[in-house]
Amino acid sequence: MSLFVNSSRKADMIASFNHEGQLCLNAELLENAHLITPEGASDKDAACDSVEGVDSLGFLSRFPKTVVDLRPGKSEVHLIVPVNALRPRESEDRYFNRGGTAAMLNYEVFTSQSESKGNIKSYQNVNTVAGLNTGDWLFRSGQNYSTSTSGGQWNHLYAYGQRTFSAIDSTVQGGQINIANSVFSGIALSGIQVVPEDSLRLGAGESPVRIEGMARSPGRIEVRQNGNLIHTSVIAEGPYLLTDLALNKRLDVLVTVIEDNGSRSSFTLPASSLDGSAFDTTPGYSFAAGQYRSTDDQSEKPLLMSASGTWPVSQSTQLTAGVLASAHYQGLAWSAGYRLTPETTLAMSQSASSSTKLGQRGTQISASMSTRLHKNVSLGLSTTQQTEGYRDFLDSVYNADDVEDILETSGALKTVDGFKSQNRDQYGLSLGVGNTVVGNFNLSTSYSRTFDNQSAQNLSASWSASYKRATFNASVRKNIGNSAYDNGLTTSLSVSVPFGDNIRTYANADKNGTRSGVALNQKLNESVNYQLRADHDDFTHRTNFSASTSLLPRYAQANLGYARSSEGSTNYNARLTGAVVAHGNGVTLSPYPVDDTFGVLSVGDLAGVKVMTPRGPVWTDMFGQAIAPSLTPHRESQLAVSGASLPRNVDINNGIKKLKASRGSVNHIKFDVSTTRRTMLVVTDPQGTPLTKGLAVQNEHKQYVTTTIGNGKIYFPTLEPGTTLNIVLNEEQTCQVRYSQPKYADLSKTIETIEATCVAI
Repeated sequence: MSLFVNSSRKADMIASFNHEGQLCLNAELLENAHLITPEGASDKDAACDSVEGVDSLGFLSRFPKTVVDLRPGKSEVHLIVPVNALRPRESEDRYFNRGGTAAMLNYEVFTSQSESKGNIKSYQNVNTVAGLNTGDWLFRSGQNYSTSTSGGQWNHLYAYGQRTFSAIDSTVQGGQINIANSVFSGIALSGIQVVPEDSLRLGAGESPVRIEGMARSPGRIEVRQNGNLIHTSVIAEGPYLLTDLALNKRLDVLVTVIEDNGSRSSFTLPASSLDGSAFDTTPGYSFAAGQYRSTDDQSEKPLLMSASGTWPVSQSTQLTAGVLASAHYQGLAWSAGYRLTPETTLAMSQSASSSTKLGQRGTQISASMSTRLHKNVSLGLSTTQQTEGYRDFLDSVYNADDVEDILETSGALKTVDGFKSQNRDQYGLSLGVGNTVVGNFNLSTSYSRTFDNQSAQNLSASWSASYKRATFNASVRKNIGNSAYDNGLTTSLSVSVPFGDNIRTYANADKNGTRSGVALNQKLNESVNYQLRADHDDFTHRTNFSASTSLLPRYAQANLGYARSSEGSTNYNARLTGAVVAHGNGVTLSPYPVDDTFGVLSVGDLAGVKVMTPRGPVWTDMFGQAIAPSLTPHRESQLAVSGASLPRNVDINNGIKKLKASRGSVNHIKFDVSTTRRTMLVVTDPQGTPLTKGLAVQNEHKQYVTTTIGNGKIYFPTLEPGTTLNIVLNEEQTCQVRYSQPKYADLSKTIETIEATCVAI
């Protein structure tokens, strides 16, 4: 049963009750409930076989206002206790599921082959994350291998280990890492760091950067900052959205989409638009030290140290300050956030730098405001100003001769003095209007000016509306001033009209012409989904056909795709994702990647049972096991067995499990089941007359079992072959039930019906 104290869930446990159904407040229950054990009572714990045994430790005597609320229908016990009966919070260690050991391997395999006019191009990409969890420590190593017609390349991405110490609400991490939770976040280093654990601390916020756009065909997206590749992934045709990227919010972001036909489109997100709000940072202290880790051979690799602290000054104000130091670079920074009203937030930050290698000193100041003007209208303003001598840490690790090439790669203008092309002023504005009768509107614009008086402006606007008969999407993007990425005016209009639940027609128009078509999207079941599409492009005068399917065959995820144009060009692609987990009870496959904190679950030893997890449905394998791939660290996670997937002769004692898992733990979750034979006996006397309603049925020890329910019927939740049954006809007469029951249950029937005769004894 589940134990609650003052409406807060504490544990799942087996509780004891006396013969009158009263809950026993024994030592185990008080421990799980985090309640005080009365002094001198530790040696008085007794069996709960009497009224006195209910309170053998004297808890109810000390706290007589305690209310015990039993809810057997939900398998719950609720205790309402005085505040002084609660244990003080000295440490959360005992409140979390901890420990466990397992090795894991996440994999994503993608392959694509295109053929056009006799030319064949192929591309394969394999991403893997290998790791080990043991004793709340977790170790991870990321690798990537890609190959194409021009050759292959293997990349080792990172390797690190970490452990969360809930006693100090912090995580210790070492290896190839990125500085986190600091005003100097995002710098890659080989070293060690201590950062606050946001899942253990109050006041932790999150405001992820969103990168979104539209791809005209399948391809690849690359995200870079200062020339460094931050993220790359394969994207499908249509809209894409990237979140949760490890970005330095003080640097511009260059986004490049490389489509299958080789065409490239790029746009830049200015640093001032990245929403570096002071409220994003978890309160606490962080420290990092190590050697700078670069992805190229052009840069130096100095030793560096960074420390920062974040303090909630009041309920509406938060302050962060930090320092970064290396042999040739020193930086100081601070940021502050102020919640002016529940709907309005102000933020300001400043960084000061001294680069002895470049002989430069300077400062950068940023300010932003976000507010909700109306329940449907939001507004954001931002600006960043810096002096000519300001340098980021990454500027100091490159050789002076390489600065121009690096700045050009990162999207800045190339000049004789590369640093003069850095932005002096940046301004940003965003406006969102949602949930109106005519749809949702979003407008954003940014303006920047460099030290050599070059300017650039980016304008983007979008509108979307969904009605019963049609869905509309329109977007406009314009880059002005930066010749390297001035793609002119880009407009797009999409109209989708559904025909029934599965078929829709659509038309997309942009500067390259209009593409119109029809699409069929159908979900056959929870494991199979497919899409068929045919369209015509009036710019290329090509007619295209494509087919794709998404499969969830219980132990992996697969996507298959095929496309063909009227010119004869074809494309085949396939993707396979999942994970392999090796644990104490064997090796188990997962259709989803495994996170830092996960579980191994079993439903008895049954195979093919569906269990809903926070990530999605999983199914037990032939050994009766499955993986819960993601459990929320230090927060409640719920797993639920689908009763429809259980065999008909199986009952589950409690089909829902809730637990709080420590980060890095491997949790073993067991659902107890029992085998039943639901049986309906139809009993007659020797003359064939059905027995009457309300007669008592006893076992061979004359103990009451059940009662006849009329027309000779007797229902048993479970009845094993050979069970002796007697029926009390009256005070003087009893008969014995004679019946023949198969050795094995008929699983095609929910209830077995067996004819029987009751013979006088």
